Amino acid sequence: MRLMVSWVLATALTCAGTASAASNVESLRDGHVVREIRVPQGKTGRYGHSEVLIHAPLESVRKQILNFGQYHKMSPEKFRKSRVVKRHPNGETDVYLQFGTANGMFSFYTLARFSPTRRDGQAEVVEGKQVEGDVRDANIVWRMEPVNDHETLLVCDTLLVPDFYAPQAMIEEELRDSAEKAVVLMRVGAERQYAEVQKRRGAAIGSKRP
Repeated sequence: MRLMVSWVLATALTCAGTASAASNVESLRDGHVVREIRVPQGKTGRYGHSEVLIHAPLESVRKQILNFGQYHKMSPEKFRKSRVVKRHPNGETDVYLQFGTANGMFSFYTLARFSPTRRDGQAEVVEGKQVEGDVRDANIVWRMEPVNDHETLLVCDTLLVPDFYAPQAMIEEELRDSAEKAVVLMRVGAERQYAEVQKRRGAAIGSKRP
């Protein structure tokens, strides 16, 4: 039975870094999405890895990543609930996430603590780590790197360790799928939001013309 663990956007994933946005941009301009398994630098597990080029500035991408409470709206068939539980004085955010697997046969939850956005060279990184839940381990880090004023490279490495036996090959296939869907959904949201901003700006400029 296929383990449909869909960490799609938030629960326990690790979006770790790449060396440079420019190194991967050209191969992604046609809409291609990187999808693979790798061990990220500084990690020991095998992660689902995905990269996508988003035709929107870093600000638009960041808004999607930090909108934790709305994650379930982007993938309601996988995420049943997403709710901000607590915002800490140091900028950390606790997020409750409930998600389904195996076509809804199983349900899991995690309470993930997301760090404030931090800089890594030109990139920005947001990481979430499981505080409690009914999976053994889960972790998330999103990496957003501006290519120019209107494009952003989004990288995501995903890890989930279930609290029951499942073949590693099955888990890894699900992790690849989850990482891919995560970045694609973020791309859709960021590009839509950016298009709306551009439309409003155009309307405002048009209204000022004599």
